[in-house]
Amino acid sequence: MKSKRESNPTRLSTLRGRRLIVVACGTSFHSAIACRQILEELSELPVVVELASDFLDRETPIFRDDVCLFVSQSGETADTLMALRYCKPRGALTIGVTNTVGSSICRESHCGIHINAGPEIGVASTKAYTSQIISRR
Repeated sequence: MKSKRESNPTRLSTLRGRRLIVVACGTSFHSAIACRQILEELSELPVVVELASDFLDRETPIFRDDVCLFVSQSGETADTLMALRYCKPRGALTIGVTNTVGSSICRESHCGIHINAGPEIGVASTKAYTSQIISRR
């Protein structure tokens, strides 16, 4: 008999992960909160959503079997980028989710997801927020 994990063809393949940690700021943080449940259902892993500044202040323990997603519209958000730089040398698999190809988060993460929302004009990042949610479904 197949396990639930084996029988779910849409399961998020994380190769070696035992937990997903999603790190973001601002609107990207809110999109991560909105997607937490679907990520848990697809991956069948525990999902933790962290505000980048809190994540860094606490010096959150990171392990080699963690999968860390860094969500940023610009790919240059300082706290999110610093969190990536904190996790990568600790052996976690790092994944950037951005709207800007070639951004620092894209370049420095192991792999990435480009949300392709187009240019964001204005402070409120509505287009990127919507695209970030859709990219996780």
